[in-house]
Amino acid sequence: MNFASFATENAFITAARNVVAVCWLAVSYRYSEQSASDVPPPVPKKDDAATAEMLNRRAEELDARERALNAREANSRVEALAEEVPPDPRAPNWPPCFPKKLVFQDFELDIPLAVRSRVRMTYYHLFAVMILLLLNMLCGIVTFFSDIKRLGDLILSCFWVVVVTLLVFFTYRKLYDASRIGSSLSYGIFLVGMFFEFLFDLSAATGFSGSGFLGIWSGVLLLADDHKTAAAMNILNGCLWVLSFVFDIFLFIAVRKSFNDAGGLKAFRKQAVEESGKAVVGFIKDHPDQAKKAGKAAVSYARENPDVVREVGRTAVSAASESEPLLH
Repeated sequence: MNFASFATENAFITAARNVVAVCWLAVSYRYSEQSASDVPPPVPKKDDAATAEMLNRRAEELDARERALNAREANSRVEALAEEVPPDPRAPNWPPCFPKKLVFQDFELDIPLAVRSRVRMTYYHLFAVMILLLLNMLCGIVTFFSDIKRLGDLILSCFWVVVVTLLVFFTYRKLYDASRIGSSLSYGIFLVGMFFEFLFDLSAATGFSGSGFLGIWSGVLLLADDHKTAAAMNILNGCLWVLSFVFDIFLFIAVRKSFNDAGGLKAFRKQAVEESGKAVVGFIKDHPDQAKKAGKAAVSYARENPDVVREVGRTAVSAASESEPLLH
């Protein structure tokens, strides 16, 4: 083997080696690329604070839903109980035009037919008195513009609107209760209230200066000063109060008969004692400390004034003996 053939063979081996190396490199690069494509991309880690906030939000939403469900269930139970419990047949229904009802009133249900018309007329008289009080206040305004010295009558006329309205309403309700249950105590309180109504009717009808009532006498004084419009209104107001006084007289006579039929003064005293006893017992239960102090004060007074205590005892025994036939 000569040198030329040896060189040629050596060159061929070197070239083959280079080809194999290149092929190996190509295969290795291809495999590494395929392996890299097969591996999934790395999952980014979530922020811990954001995760906690999301979990808290979810928890709050669940709590809110739970509270809403509980409230809905509670409302359903209340509605079911309300449907099961019948409404109170004597729930307040008067006055009808006010959102807040004060008392129960039903003439057909409560008042016997024999006295129903009387109670109904008294109810209408209540509104008539309210209208008269407003008319009296209007007369006070007109009189004040006619004679500025009558400012006191204007102020008092506004005051009487409240006071007399409450008095007339109170007496009417006592007549309503007395007619419903036949209570001589309520009848008696009504008659006492009627006495004060008589005084107001007479004061309003006469209309003395400074009383707050603008009636006939007030109109005469204004007529003398040539205030004809104010005088005419005052005289008309006084005449209407006279009609109210006449109605109160007839009502007093009729109710007095019912008062006597219900037992009169004897039954009135008996029921007054019973109601007083109930009030005392209720006060003792509600205010035990004050009741003890009052008891100690009463004992001290009884020790210091034995004669007064004996006289009160005799009076109580006498009243009890008079009321004894009513129990049989």
